[in-house]
Amino acid sequence: MTTQIDPVLALIGAAWLAIALMLAVGALGYLYRLASAARPLPFLEDLQRRGVSAAQLEAAVGAGGFARALRRCALCAVREQCGGQRVACPNEALVAYVRRLAPAGPRGASGMKAAPTA
Repeated sequence: MTTQIDPVLALIGAAWLAIALMLAVGALGYLYRLASAARPLPFLEDLQRRGVSAAQLEAAVGAGGFARALRRCALCAVREQCGGQRVACPNEALVAYVRRLAPAGPRGASGMKAAPTA
């Protein structure tokens, strides 16, 4: 007895195989970009250059927001061009937000602007 493979089922199987292959290639590319750092992340240097400390950033957005900012930096396509050059940073809006929250002036222990005293 010979068994015939249903053409519709073969097509569905091939489609699932193609989807799995695309997901695997995407995951490998993601891991490669994450692990192939030629130098440390320029994020903290960029923060200092813009006048924002890491403590200010964490106080403004929390540890989760800080971790997401580091992840955006690690996965940035133009990360190798950072450092003194003006490039489109994916954390630009976040840094501007933190700078608005903590204008220049006396700083408390947390790095944020000290609360006014009566």
